[in-house]
Amino acid sequence: MADAPSPNRRHKGKLVLLGIAAALACYVIFAKLGILWFDARTDHSAADQAAQDAEFASYQWLTYISRASLEDTGESRRAAEELDRAAQARTGGDIETAQRAYLAAWQGYANAFRAEGEVVTALWTEQVDKPWREKLRGRFPFDEKATVEADPADVAHLLNPHDGTLWRPAPRFEALAAVELGANRSFSPAGMAEFLAAARALRDALFGGEKAISVHFEASVQWLEGESSLAIRLGSREVPLIDGGVEKLKWSQGGADFAIGFRPREGGTTVDLFEHKAGKWGMLRVLWRLETTLASEGTAYIIEGASLNPGAAQTVLTLRPQAPHNPFDPALFAKLKLP
Repeated sequence: MADAPSPNRRHKGKLVLLGIAAALACYVIFAKLGILWFDARTDHSAADQAAQDAEFASYQWLTYISRASLEDTGESRRAAEELDRAAQARTGGDIETAQRAYLAAWQGYANAFRAEGEVVTALWTEQVDKPWREKLRGRFPFDEKATVEADPADVAHLLNPHDGTLWRPAPRFEALAAVELGANRSFSPAGMAEFLAAARALRDALFGGEKAISVHFEASVQWLEGESSLAIRLGSREVPLIDGGVEKLKWSQGGADFAIGFRPREGGTTVDLFEHKAGKWGMLRVLWRLETTLASEGTAYIIEGASLNPGAAQTVLTLRPQAPHNPFDPALFAKLKLP
């Protein structure tokens, strides 16, 4: 008959069982604590991201209304209130409430921008897109090959620096075009930013601070052979260009009547080599038919060699406009376009 376990052995077994139970209890407790710590960390991380997004949206909105000279709207005021509520909840340790309020604030600013986008799109359509499509698009000089011409008065109506219809709402257009809220979120009409940049360059090139197209430029010629001088005719004014000399000229309202020709140095009638009398953009029509080089420095427009004088390949005519951009450059006009 087997001997019964001694009291000592029974006591040791109980201790082992108690140790195993204690280890399991510790494991469960620490696992729970780990889960709670991870959840709290996740909650804080999500709340931090929501706070960052909402505060950036607030910054974008305040920058927009400052640049566009506007005031807060109902949507933006509600968004600001949610942002304040979120900050208070976060300070008080209520992360869940803070996160919900941050998300509501972001959505409020997005709604405010969306409403602005609708207003700006309607304004853009009426004051820019419609006149552009009806009177300028597909016409010379915006389309170099077009036979139908844009009226210089229509160009001035849109772009002149004094009361051109594009410029009064331009700060609002440009401010909205600069807004980025979330991934690839834009509230402005397609192509607006690019059109504004091209329009500003064209305005600075064509108007010289006046209401009508008015380009002041210097003309000079070098290495002209023979007993003639090169002559430019702008409207009723004919100007001989002597080798090495510089003449100050003005191109107005598109330069309808324009010619380049030879004038005998001892007097006589100028023989026009290139001229354009029909239409309203004669100067550009003539220049763009010739072989030309845009100078790499400044805004000089250079016409060289045989395109001017088959018998004098070294002839060089330089037109140097007094403007930050070259008004004789076809690319300057071609860049003004909408989708």
